[in-house]
Amino acid sequence: MKIWLPKSFVAIDFETTPDRSEPIQLGIAKVTDGQIRSIHEFVLRPKRPFAGTAMSGQTWAELEPLGEENFFPKIWSEVKPLLSGALYCTSYSLFDLRVYINACIAWGFIPAWGFIPHSMPWHCAMAKTKERLGLRRNIPLVEACRLFGINHEVNHSAGPDAEACAKLMIEVIK
Repeated sequence: MKIWLPKSFVAIDFETTPDRSEPIQLGIAKVTDGQIRSIHEFVLRPKRPFAGTAMSGQTWAELEPLGEENFFPKIWSEVKPLLSGALYCTSYSLFDLRVYINACIAWGFIPAWGFIPHSMPWHCAMAKTKERLGLRRNIPLVEACRLFGINHEVNHSAGPDAEACAKLMIEVIK
């Protein structure tokens, strides 16, 4: 089944603290006319210390020394121009949208920058993949990439995951 989406979009990926309460990485892959034009990865310092190791392999000891320039509001202000007017795709849109909304609430800026999270066009790469392939079960990003011949060896790192999501969506909409 053919899936329709524009050939220009932004793939977004968040990595979070172990309890999934705060973003610690943000990856963005900008796609124009069906080609990945740029990939960006940002490391974010959470507001609060956390225990354990995140899926991305990061610990509080690594993130604590980061300064205010790595807080979510500062990073998001840098990211906003990349997202302006774009259609958003994520690997798992419910997860990434929840991370975004929780960060906005935690930092007190819903809807201060003109983005009202529920009105943004978020598309789920995994749902589109399942629809395209006629799958009933959920599959991880790595498996979805493998089904389309996309090499994705670095999992749970926001930049490579955003890139993999972009490549997957490009294949899904062909």
